Amino acid sequence: MLKLMNLLFLTLSMNILMSISSNVEITDADRNGCRDIFNDIDDDKNGNITEGDVNTVFSDSEKLKKFKGMILEKETFKEALLKYIRENGDMNFDAFVRFLIPSGTSFE
Repeated sequence: MLKLMNLLFLTLSMNILMSISSNVEITDADRNGCRDIFNDIDDDKNGNITEGDVNTVFSDSEKLKKFKGMILEKETFKEALLKYIRENGDMNFDAFVRFLIPSGTSFE
C-alpha cells in the first residue's frame, strides 16, 4: 500500500498521469490505498471531496502532516483537485480513483 501511495503522490503531475496505460490493473490494496487518501482529504466526512475540504486540508499544516513525504507538489495537486471539482462538482470516491488512475473502475 505504501508503494501505491508513493506512486500516486510522488508522481502527481498531469503529464505523468496521462502516460499511465489505460489497462492498469487496480488491486484491492490499490483501492484501499485510494480510500485512505480519499478519507484524509474528505475533511467533513460526507463521502465527497468538496472545494471546502480541499481548501481546509491544504491550508492546515497539521492536516498536511499526514501527507509529509508523499505529495511533492502540493500546490499542483491542490489546484488539480480544485479544477476537477469546479468543472464536475464534488468528487466521490469513484471519481477520485479515476482522477488518480485514469483507467480506474467503480469500487462502490
